[in-house]
Parts: sequence; structure tokens; C-alpha cells
Amino acid sequence: MVDLRDPRHPREVGRWWLPGTQQGDACLPGCLPERHKIDDGYRVHSVEIFPERPDRAYVGYVDGGQIILDISGLADVRAGRADTFTPKLVSRLKFSPPYPAWTHTVQPLFDRGLALDSDESVKDNCADAPKLVWLVDIRAETNPVILGTAPLADNAAELCRRGGRYGAHNLHPNFPSSTSAKLKNTTVASFFNGGVRIFRLVDVQGVPNAPPHIEEIGYFIPPAPPNNVTHAIEINHAIVDEKGLIYAIDRLTGGLYILKYTGPEPLD
Repeated sequence: MVDLRDPRHPREVGRWWLPGTQQGDACLPGCLPERHKIDDGYRVHSVEIFPERPDRAYVGYVDGGQIILDISGLADVRAGRADTFTPKLVSRLKFSPPYPAWTHTVQPLFDRGLALDSDESVKDNCADAPKLVWLVDIRAETNPVILGTAPLADNAAELCRRGGRYGAHNLHPNFPSSTSAKLKNTTVASFFNGGVRIFRLVDVQGVPNAPPHIEEIGYFIPPAPPNNVTHAIEINHAIVDEKGLIYAIDRLTGGLYILKYTGPEPLD
């Protein structure tokens, strides 16, 4: 955590790490992950903080999984009551082992007490499959519970053979903005050669407190651009604007795609 209020003199005000990732940790080597069971070890990939919960940081920690941190001490630093603070671990949810994991994004859906977590596919031809989108109950944030995963494409096996990466990457970020959609029941995900995939939370009717499940309600896979070394599209980021338009980019040579969802289910 860095104070940038004086941009010429940035100053570290807080630090947190998973034990085993800093030299000098007393638990080394016993707290390190087993190298043959992971993709890329323990490290931060993304940190998201939302105005609904300014005292929490939602962290994708690669093979460390989903991490929720208490950052309430940051308020004292901002107010000048403290020079530094120490974030506290609220909870950690591991997907690896047994799954390959590589947690990319933790996207809370605060109105529903849920989170969507995306893995990241990092190897070609599904060498690190499956890379999934997980549905997690975070109502009891000290005890997050996996509810399910988004379905893979019906032609997933063919996509694994198509070339390049196939599997999840980012989810549309639900940051409050005049140019960004605030999605509560759907999400838009990038899936590399699986293109753009749209998923919806579907509630079970007539059963009290039954958790929702995830259904795919749409997808778009453009043709591979010319001179692409993998001979496949590589969509690796997708966002939704305030009008519901989807902006997706190819990480190699495909460029920018602007899409309009026209399915019967709402993009909400």
C-alpha cells in the first residue's frame, strides 16, 4: 500500500504477504507450495477495493487463491492519525490443490453476498486445464464457500486443440463509474480462444436459501486474425460500458471488438 498524495515522493504505508513469499520468513521452506502441483507459486495478481466495502481488499493471489484482507487501518493513515498500518487476513479460499487455480480476479457481488473468481489460463492447448470461473458465497466472509463453477463450452475439447490458450481470464470489473455497467446477476468473461462468454446467476425457485447456479447465456468467438502465430483468437480482457456495450481485446493481433448482447435474458 503506497501513499501517492505527494506524487514526487511516494511512500509505503502498509504491507501484507502470504507466509513463504518473503525472504526471512520463519516458516520457510515448509510453508511454500509444492512446485509440481502449481502453475506459478504465491503472488498477487489483482487487488480490488470497492466503495461498498472500503475496509476490505479482494485479492487474486495466483496459486494462493482468493484472499480477503481487512484494510480498515488505511483510514487512520489517510486521516493523519497513523503513519503506517498492517492489513489483516480475513479469509483465504484455496482452489489449488487439487485444481490448477492461478486466481486472477475476485469480483464481489455485494447485493447477493457472492463473489465470482476467475482463474487464468497461462499455457497453450489446455496444458494447465481446467481454468474456471468459480461462484463463492462470501456472506460469512471468514468462511467463504464454493458453490459451483461456470460451465465450459460445449466444444471445449476442440478449443483445446485449436491453438493458443483456452480458459478463463478476466471478469468485467464492477467498479462504480459513469462509463461502466454495474452487474448484479450476470458477468462477462474473456476466455482466450473461447472468446467472450456471458454467464448468468440462476436462482432455484421455491427452495428457501438455495444457492444459485451459473448458466451461459451467450458467447462470441471472432475468426482468428491473419498472421496470428497461434491460429486462434486470444481474447483476454472484456468490460461492459454504461450502455451495455461489451469491449473486448485480443492479446496478440486481433485488436478491439465492440459487441452488443441481444439475447433474451437481461445483461444486468
